[in-house]
Amino acid sequence: MNASERSRPASLIVSELLKRRLLIVMGKGGVGKTTISAVLGSLAARARGDTLAMETDLRAPLAAAFGHGPSLTPAEIAPGFATMVLDGRHALEEYLQIVVPGRMVLKAVFSNKLYQYFVQAAPGLRELMMLGKVYYELERKPAGQRKWELVVLDAAASGQALGLLKMPAAAHDTFGESIVGREANNIGRMLHEPRLCAIILVTTAEPMALAE
Repeated sequence: MNASERSRPASLIVSELLKRRLLIVMGKGGVGKTTISAVLGSLAARARGDTLAMETDLRAPLAAAFGHGPSLTPAEIAPGFATMVLDGRHALEEYLQIVVPGRMVLKAVFSNKLYQYFVQAAPGLRELMMLGKVYYELERKPAGQRKWELVVLDAAASGQALGLLKMPAAAHDTFGESIVGREANNIGRMLHEPRLCAIILVTTAEPMALAE
């Protein structure tokens, strides 16, 4: 942020942020990421309409702040504002339901011990699927399904969140021009497009929080 940007009123900065379609909120645990995510989501819902807040904490503290419980699918918590928990395993199974025909085949896949081991052991697979779910909600929703004007991602603590954001590039390097590699490249482009995506760093005036 340059000197002119620092001198701008906070309302103008927020207004600029809300022009994006994806806001990723990051910072050390306990600095207020979830509160900032909730505020941005509420403001976006009032200003632009349908807004989705996705949280990586399975306990769903953002939804709880509005008196709601965890949901793996978008759940309305206020007019024009929905939340959901972003879970890598669930996102992978949802993706497989799209690409693998037949419920019996899927049931056999999900119950297979090799599949269970692969999901646990494959480095970065769940992280990639989590970002893939964000990309799907923004860019791939079928006609007739609810379209989101803006998605707010309440990311994990900084170290985990940085690993999450690095995953598309690593996956593309690993898988090349395969289906997985191309999808990873699409996700990477989404994250690097400044008119589409902004990363918001949240901190407190504590040395450890600032250092992280």
